[in-house]
Amino acid sequence: MSSRTVTGRESPEFARALEALHGARLRPEVRLTEVPAPQRIAPYAVALTADVADPRDPDDDLASGRFVLLHDPSGFAGLADRPASVEMEVRASWTPLGPEVAAHLLAWADLLCTIAGLPPLPEGVVALPGPRR
Repeated sequence: MSSRTVTGRESPEFARALEALHGARLRPEVRLTEVPAPQRIAPYAVALTADVADPRDPDDDLASGRFVLLHDPSGFAGLADRPASVEMEVRASWTPLGPEVAAHLLAWADLLCTIAGLPPLPEGVVALPGPRR
């Protein structure tokens, strides 16, 4: 996963956030792809799209979404200065309290799988493949 940061030296906190995203273990139905991140919102950014494959037909996607992490070295702030709000499209914005963002990616991927109609998959449980067509 690359980003607009060259080495991470300029922002060690963003580099740690990228490492956390790399370490996130998602459900096997979720396929992540890095896409160009927004250019003018924050100095550091990474954007991912995800497709949720149908377990019965991996060539068929049930849902898709986009995950964007923005970082300004002056702090992981911005939305924290606004009144609390949630936008649904499904679109949600929040401000992580630090670079440990893997849990945010996991929660977003779980939401995407739920929207796609996949049953919950508790931690430590492996999904069995669906019947072949």
